[in-house]
Amino acid sequence: MSSVRGRRCTHVVLPLSLLAALTGLACDGFLGVEGTVYGWVAQNPKAASFALVDSDRPLPAGVVPIQGASVVVEPWRPDERHMHSEHGRGVARTNSDDLGRFETGKVVPPSQFDATITVQAPGFRTLEQVFLHDRLRHRVVIVLIRERQS
Repeated sequence: MSSVRGRRCTHVVLPLSLLAALTGLACDGFLGVEGTVYGWVAQNPKAASFALVDSDRPLPAGVVPIQGASVVVEPWRPDERHMHSEHGRGVARTNSDDLGRFETGKVVPPSQFDATITVQAPGFRTLEQVFLHDRLRHRVVIVLIRERQS
């Protein structure tokens, strides 16, 4: 009788441990970012690079895709970087493809918080912009301003 009871327990414990593992996965969030990096020669010499996060705003005329731009997404604000001693932990990195497209992300706690996207490309002004992380995936359009040649 005890062997039957032990067998039943095994059958019950296995599914419960599987359920606990799956529940743990379901409790995680995700900070996903996908979009395109464009370059633009702005008429205003003081113009700053910018990001359109989850926006349908139209692009300025004359933008062109940038290949090889470095895209970094962090689940904190720039002034909070010093509190995250594990360099690189939680940071998602990628480069834009030949059409300027990119996609990256990381598992994060399931909550709303300020996140930072930083985009760099040679010959363009660096973008560092904070945005509200309030969904699993964000659609981002980056417009980097070309540095003026002196």
